[in-house]
Order: sequence, then C-alpha cells, then structure tokens
Amino acid sequence: MKQAYTSDCRLFDKEGVELFEADLRMLNNNDVVYLSAKGEDFNYNSVLSEYDLKEVLGEGGFGKVYLAVDRETGTKVAIKFMDISHYLSHASQIEEIYREANALQKLDHNNIIHLYKAFVQKKEVILIMEYAEGGELLERVEKKGSLSELDARDIFRQIANAISYCHNRGLIH
Repeated sequence: MKQAYTSDCRLFDKEGVELFEADLRMLNNNDVVYLSAKGEDFNYNSVLSEYDLKEVLGEGGFGKVYLAVDRETGTKVAIKFMDISHYLSHASQIEEIYREANALQKLDHNNIIHLYKAFVQKKEVILIMEYAEGGELLERVEKKGSLSELDARDIFRQIANAISYCHNRGLIH
C-alpha cells in the first residue's frame, strides 16, 4: 500500500494504526491524526501530550490515577497508569488487556465509567477515562461510618443496573 507521506514521515490514527494514502480519503474533518517524523513508530506520548496532568487521585498496587484536563476541550479526565512489567513475558496477557479495553470502550451506561483510550507504552497500560467527581465508595463509607438503608439501596440498584447492562452485552464481571 502507498504511504500517506514521504518516507521520512508516517501518519497514524488516534489508535496508533498507520494510515496510508487510501486511508486519507476516509478521514472526517474532526479526525485526529499523528505525524511521526523520521519514519519512527507511533509514540503514545503524542496522545498524552493532549492532556495536562493535575493531581494524583488515587494510588494502589497496580499504579496511579491522575486527574487531567484535555488541553483542547477543557474536559476533565482520569488517566490511570498501570505497571504491567510482570505480564510482559506473556503475549496472551497483553492481548487480553487489549480485548478487555476494547470491550469497555463500547460500553455506554450512566453507572459505568467510560473508557476513552487504552494503550500500552513501555511497561505500562495507560487508560484515559471519564472523570467522576465524588471519590470512591469505600472512602465515602469510611468517612460516614455507614450508609443509610436508602443510600445503600440506591447504590446497590446502580451497581445491579450496570452489571445487568454488561451481562446483556455478553460481558461478565
């Protein structure tokens, strides 16, 4: 297939897939493309440069979650950096991460955080997700000491609706 640019440059779509001349006719005006100079492979740092990292929202055994702001739209997002160095010797596990991320990106439900982008960069999986204010449920319970029965029912209903939505699409949590 004929390259979209000179041999010194390559074009990629927002998923990191290389674009060729025939692909350019399929692009819409609002599609984001990345130009890689000197024939280099796609670099996901280009994607990360679209965001301003603000503060750490949380930290756990797998990595950190940051609040970030989209430089173009001003939209707040959460960016999760997960260490996968212990998985790198198993290609099937990396493929599973991509499969799960692809399935999550297709979900559209009020009670499920939307996953915008997911990719592997060096020894990390990087997830760019919808930002939900209010913190984690566990923190809320620990802070209040307990939930009222009414609050607990409401939260349980939301969880059940999200699980039902996933099950109806062939996904099991």
